[in-house]
Amino acid sequence: MIIQAYVLDIAVRELATVEPVFTKLLGGPPVPMHPDMDPSGGQFGTHYTVEGLYAIGLMGLRNLEQRFPPPSRVTQQYAAWMMQQRLAKQGEGPFLLGFLVDDIDKQIADLRQRGVRFLTKEPLRYMVGRNIVVDANTTFGMTVYYGQHDQDAYERWIATDPSRAPKEVKPAPRKPYVVAAAVHDIDAATPVFETLLGKKGVPMQPELDPSGQYLEGVHFAVGGLQSCALIALRDTTRRYPPPSVDPSQMSAWLVQRHLDTKGEGLFFLGLRADNLDAEIASASSQGVRFMLHEPCRYTVGRLNVVDPHITPGVTVAFSQHDPAAYQAWRDKG
Repeated sequence: MIIQAYVLDIAVRELATVEPVFTKLLGGPPVPMHPDMDPSGGQFGTHYTVEGLYAIGLMGLRNLEQRFPPPSRVTQQYAAWMMQQRLAKQGEGPFLLGFLVDDIDKQIADLRQRGVRFLTKEPLRYMVGRNIVVDANTTFGMTVYYGQHDQDAYERWIATDPSRAPKEVKPAPRKPYVVAAAVHDIDAATPVFETLLGKKGVPMQPELDPSGQYLEGVHFAVGGLQSCALIALRDTTRRYPPPSVDPSQMSAWLVQRHLDTKGEGLFFLGLRADNLDAEIASASSQGVRFMLHEPCRYTVGRLNVVDPHITPGVTVAFSQHDPAAYQAWRDKG
């Protein structure tokens, strides 16, 4: 059984370029990944400790020229092989959403009975537990990862060498609340993710689409996030203008842009703000550019989106919900 979503990994080519941007966006310090945490030996990484999810990671290859064998040949290097495939086919961007499970062997057995294919025959052991990845060819461009941590494994690992303990670990103040994947066909993707997540998807109400009912979606309530969502365009033949032309269609333009340039897969990270105007002003003062001069209003709140040119392959939105508006919408049924 899934306990919660616990990590979102973003593929990058150069950490030095991307890390300062995400430090500004998340508002907290990054924690370098210890080499022991990468069984493949081919990756670098840094993680931000965030509320809800355990972490948001920036991950890449130590040597972009090195070629890694597929898991069918060398299981231990599957993570580096996946990263290599991602960067070669889709470039930078969010690609992996990891879920903690209470019994990984049962999770695998149950899903295999339902036809789910995994990248490796058995879960791979690493420093603090075991993990396995669903074959991304079956998950609409998104890498679904299941992990089970050994009890006290992290503490025991640190105890053998106290220098391994990360320094100055502080939770980032901005709170991830939704992660979304863009798909071409919502009806095809929904049953796949209902199987993978073990729960029914909830259709997105049209009035919750800030772009004006051009999108359709399905939300899954998972621990660690308010929602893991699938989003598709209602009309795939229509071309949506950029926000500089029509800000009201921004959401649809962002989905279309991702499908055109990257294909299906994870694309959206929503950050909840308690004071949206203050959060935007703070980020803007550090050089972060937003797409709109003022946040757009939708049924239950307001949001603004970071200029996607500075966030490789990922759309990052700052959002503030209005509790009264949300309750009024719910009361309408």
